[in-house]
Amino acid sequence: MVFKLQCLVMSFFNDTEIEKEKGTEKGTEKITDNQQKILDSLLKNPYITSEELSMTVGIRADKVRVNLLKLKDKGIIERIGPNKGGYWKVIINQ
Repeated sequence: MVFKLQCLVMSFFNDTEIEKEKGTEKGTEKITDNQQKILDSLLKNPYITSEELSMTVGIRADKVRVNLLKLKDKGIIERIGPNKGGYWKVIINQ
C-alpha cells in the first residue's frame, strides 16, 4: 500500500514537472509570434476584424479567432461591446 502511494506521488510530481517544462502551467505560457502580431495590430486598430487580422498576420480567420480566445484566457486582451461594433482592449502590452 505504501509503495503504491509513493508511486502515485512520484507520478504526480513528474507530471507537474513535465507540464512546467512544456509551459502549460497557467501564467507561464509564452506568446507566439502570431499572437504578438495580433497584439500589435490591436494596438494600432482596436476595431480591426478577424478577417483583417487574418490578412495582416497571414493565417486563416478561424485561427485568428482561436488566438484571440487564447489571449483573452491569458488576460492580455478584453472584448469591449458586442461582436459587431465592439473593440479590443489590450490590458497587458507584451
